[in-house]
Amino acid sequence: MRPRNVDRLFDDRRCLWRQAVPIEISGIERIFTRREYRGRGIASALIGRNLRVLRARGMTEAALSTDSDNPSGALDLYERHGFRRDRVEVGWERPV
Repeated sequence: MRPRNVDRLFDDRRCLWRQAVPIEISGIERIFTRREYRGRGIASALIGRNLRVLRARGMTEAALSTDSDNPSGALDLYERHGFRRDRVEVGWERPV
């Protein structure tokens, strides 16, 4: 559980951001299908449903992220649904 002051800071930043940016944006997280169920349109149906719900809630833009080395075909799937690459981020990790 996050401390309350972290939630409050996030809420304050979101409110300031919403005042400065006239679009309503929402993120789509954790869209995946198990390997044995791929190719049946399940992920496509999930993305389509999410986009319809976001539109009904007044969102004007949706965002998602994925590993650029994703071997599952996710990048092509997202592009078929109209998503375009916005930026590439680099993550770092190391054993401790």
